[in-house]
Amino acid sequence: MKVSQSVFLGVPLIRVEGEVDHSCGADLQAVVRDTVDMGAERILMDLESCAYLDSAGLSVLLRLVEHLGARGWVGVVSPTRMTLRLFDLAGLTARPGFRVFASLDDVRSTLSGCE
Repeated sequence: MKVSQSVFLGVPLIRVEGEVDHSCGADLQAVVRDTVDMGAERILMDLESCAYLDSAGLSVLLRLVEHLGARGWVGVVSPTRMTLRLFDLAGLTARPGFRVFASLDDVRSTLSGCE
């Protein structure tokens, strides 16, 4: 797994490449924790290049959605169909603090509507 961070339209963006499994879930959690510790209330996670995400990655997202609560949201960008199915089964997609975007262009459209 490779993780990189940037900012997209004022929102922290975490890009995940490769596979997220039990061997690297703690590394992803550390990056997310650092982002939250900087005061982020909205966080984007780009999964376009993430080929596989298991319960370790799911756990990171579930904890993040719980932590942000009603004050913010987590947006995943370009998840695979399998990953999106995992999010559905876990109930993430039904939570108001969890958003799914097909692309960064969709994020741009959503954020420009908030301003």
